[in-house]
Amino acid sequence: KYDLLIQNDADICVPPDYFEKVAGPLLQDSGVAFVTCLYRPVVSTLAAKFEGLGTVTDFAPSALVGRMIGVDDLAVGATMAFRRVDLDRIGGFRPIGDFLADDFQLGLRLRGLGKRGEISQAIVETELGGGWGDVWRHQLRWTRTLRVSNPPGYLGLAITFTAFWALCAGALGMYWIAAVAMMCRAVM
Repeated sequence: KYDLLIQNDADICVPPDYFEKVAGPLLQDSGVAFVTCLYRPVVSTLAAKFEGLGTVTDFAPSALVGRMIGVDDLAVGATMAFRRVDLDRIGGFRPIGDFLADDFQLGLRLRGLGKRGEISQAIVETELGGGWGDVWRHQLRWTRTLRVSNPPGYLGLAITFTAFWALCAGALGMYWIAAVAMMCRAVM
């Protein structure tokens, strides 16, 4: 029925100016295939705070640095806005229905039309909760999804995840390096 479509994950809360900020790039530039949003966590447990820390210190900066160096492939379920005509050109949702990361696949196929992705100025929120086991399962699922969908990005995790290097330093008895790395992460 509509020319512009917006989809997002069920756990996303949007700001009042969301529609204007998400639709704007699609209405202003025909070279934009889709618009996606970064997100901030709203946390309810200590474990969720740790997971949320990873979102704001690992995920978001990596996405923004990627944009700075010309990588426009970020497509996340927090928001995907696109034109109906472009969705029809890629065969609709059916071809991506069986993929683990349908948001990534949708972005990939829309970019295949010779257009680019944009990150909206709107920042949406997602609720995180649960215990350490829940965080572990969520991160494991996310990492597996990345491995399947974007192998180069998966390999890059070893470089970008401060906590990983802090654990390695601690395991090798370099506690001061581990402490400084985790302090830097917390400050960020």
